[in-house]
Amino acid sequence: MGTPNLRSLAVAITAIALVVAAYAPEAHADRRSALGGNLLVQDADDVFAFPHLANKYVRTLSLDLGLGGDFGQVNGDARPAPGGEVPGSSAYGSGGLILGDESLAVGIFVHRGDIINSLPFAATGFGDVQMLAATNGGAGTLPGVWPRQGAALLQPLNFIDAVVGLGDSNFGLRLSLGVNTTGTSTKVGDDTTEEDNTTFVANIVASYGLKGDMNIDLAAEIGFASQSYELKPAGGGDSTTDSSTNLPSISLLARGYSPMAKGVDLGFIALLDFRTGSDEQVQGGGDPDGMSNTTVTALVGAGPVYTVKDKFQIASYAALGVGYDSADQSTKPDAKDDESSTLSVLLPQLKLSGEFYATDWLVLRAGIEYAWALVSNTQQLRENNETTTTLTRTGFRWISGIGLDFDELQINGVLNPAFTLNGPNFIGGTNGTFVLVNVSYDFN
Repeated sequence: MGTPNLRSLAVAITAIALVVAAYAPEAHADRRSALGGNLLVQDADDVFAFPHLANKYVRTLSLDLGLGGDFGQVNGDARPAPGGEVPGSSAYGSGGLILGDESLAVGIFVHRGDIINSLPFAATGFGDVQMLAATNGGAGTLPGVWPRQGAALLQPLNFIDAVVGLGDSNFGLRLSLGVNTTGTSTKVGDDTTEEDNTTFVANIVASYGLKGDMNIDLAAEIGFASQSYELKPAGGGDSTTDSSTNLPSISLLARGYSPMAKGVDLGFIALLDFRTGSDEQVQGGGDPDGMSNTTVTALVGAGPVYTVKDKFQIASYAALGVGYDSADQSTKPDAKDDESSTLSVLLPQLKLSGEFYATDWLVLRAGIEYAWALVSNTQQLRENNETTTTLTRTGFRWISGIGLDFDELQINGVLNPAFTLNGPNFIGGTNGTFVLVNVSYDFN
């Protein structure tokens, strides 16, 4: 089969893939997701962690495509099953456009899944594909927990991200905002019941690039989330419920490369993250009560990056980390001996990713991650009585994907692991082919 026929076949397969993407519950697609979220692989999504890099991707349109309904996002309900509840609605995905030149780049993105503080996710996550499971009802493991009011959860369904890159000074800024609110007023006769629930989330990221013998990208992020909830039942009085949640955070992230030989760099990453949260509730005009917690995380990693342009790229690193979390289950002055703390030591986290050009237009990708951690949890049960539990936690996961490189046009798909092992089953199959599909175009 000649090259023109192969190209036609590839385009046809891609068109089928986009249709099959109707089975994808959400799309936050990027090339890095098929590489296991390896931050040492430079990617267009770097503009969210290091906005000063936006100048590298000016005049670029990027579209993340997915189908499915977004019911179930409000009040903590689970997301609908793929193809269920609201079939055919294109509510999932994101898109962005970066304009400008090497001196000034301005980008606007919509409906990305960035959360309270995104730098820790960039450093430790498995790529945007992880959001498929981790943001289900806000109960996942991503850094930065969504604010809650009891069992009720109200999270922003849409974000707007504004990115500015100043190429001459190697400085960049990103502002991410998400707001969601709901209010209900029910009147029966002369009695009215009112319920209001509002969530606000904002991230501000500032980054700077150092150029020289070693190229280093630095970023700092301030994140803030708040939720206010009020229930005024008919008659008011002692039945009124008020609650407020505040989750501030600050994160520092660094990534660098030191040349070792032709096509070989020693890459490194470093992360420092601090988060605190408080939740206060007042029931019927009584004394306020709630809970609070504080989390500190530090991680460093390093490893080689091998690159031969249009042939392959292999990136691997080992990381060590430590995390400390403390929680107070009740903030009432008379509540004692209800604290808990957890110390986690990561020894180590390993990532290995590979990107291979099978032809000049067909790219194969895969990534794996292994983690081993020692965890110690201390729980105070009552005065002079505490229990400490020590255990180990391990994890291993892999992901794969394909890409079509037609110069200005790039099409990337992250393969469903079940399809990778059990497919193909295009007709009548229960496993979607892709969990993420992205189309980007460089119109320079």
